[in-house]
Amino acid sequence: MTLVIFDEEARQGMLGKNTPDIDVMLLLDFFGVEEGGKVLVVGAHDENTANILADKGIEVYGVDLRDYDSSLPPCNYNYLRCDFCNLPKEFISEHLGTFDAVIALSCIEHFGMCAYMEGKSHSYYDIIAMRKVWEFLKVGGVAYVTVPFGG
Repeated sequence: MTLVIFDEEARQGMLGKNTPDIDVMLLLDFFGVEEGGKVLVVGAHDENTANILADKGIEVYGVDLRDYDSSLPPCNYNYLRCDFCNLPKEFISEHLGTFDAVIALSCIEHFGMCAYMEGKSHSYYDIIAMRKVWEFLKVGGVAYVTVPFGG
């Protein structure tokens, strides 16, 4: 297992809003996601990861509580506006155990805290989310999860 840690200042060192940040660059370089692969992006609203991967010929599904951010380039992947821990049953039955990678860039730490007015708080939602990440990966799949480090 490899653990990559970097602080939030480095993560926010973007060249521009729609330019890959260090999370995306590490993902593309380190995990070598290939064309034709299938990727689930959790918290897709604030990240340009899903669009970048879709442009590379990867089948991408993005999940977020919020509507797609219209200030980003047009959405070129499957965007689901819903709670990742409470996905539609049809999506679960069709995609469980089928993703080559599940990506969650600086989002899991927000789960269950009502940061996006999603309802009541839930003290174990981050754990539930991580379980879901594992369940959606196919055998040999890779989870790429980042959280802020430092302070």
